[in-house]
Amino acid sequence: NGISLYNLNDTSLADARPTIILTQSLCDVCAVATSDVTNEVACNFRPGQCRVLSLEPESLEEVAETFITVAEACGAKERGIELSRKFWQGIDRISHTTSSSSLSKFKKRPTVLFFEWLDPPFDAGHWIPDMLERSNCASSLLLPHSSKNTRKSIQLDWERVYECDPDVIIVGCCGFDLTRNEEDAVAAREKFAPLRAFRNGKIFAADGNLYFARPGPGLREGVALLARCAY
Repeated sequence: NGISLYNLNDTSLADARPTIILTQSLCDVCAVATSDVTNEVACNFRPGQCRVLSLEPESLEEVAETFITVAEACGAKERGIELSRKFWQGIDRISHTTSSSSLSKFKKRPTVLFFEWLDPPFDAGHWIPDMLERSNCASSLLLPHSSKNTRKSIQLDWERVYECDPDVIIVGCCGFDLTRNEEDAVAAREKFAPLRAFRNGKIFAADGNLYFARPGPGLREGVALLARCAY
């Protein structure tokens, strides 16, 4: 229902005496709402004693920029720049590998549908379309014939899933680890049965928390996982 699953322990926050708090405003369900954090800081700290830094990247490029933003806020900007460089270096290596001549047997880029949720089904948004692009995959919902006109996650119906009929399906639901996503993928096998990805053994479960939902350096490994599943 869109209400946050988390509460802020104001006593523990005051006892910790942080000078900077990192939060996010992309999703109030996934973490303590930024407004709650700001209000608690105003009640428990003197002006200027604690800074609240809210991060809201929506693309892979913006995620990498937050590495520098956070590092600069902590007085270590050069470390953020270096982290960003290594992040892109790893992703470029993946992109080069999937576009190399050794993969020339593929006539076109594999189409992929990434499920951010299964019941009801939601596709993936924000930086995940960029991750698909960097792994030389095509989002089945962003193709020219598709009516999707946003990169934000949208609710789907199964008829639409059957219509796009992707080559590959990844189940990486937000908030769930590999074990839970594997269980849910198996439970949904009857829904998946009409799809060619099911017939061809190209449905995979992944740790949504570790490699896809969190906008951090782990997204690089997420790009590698997408490439491995598709190719």
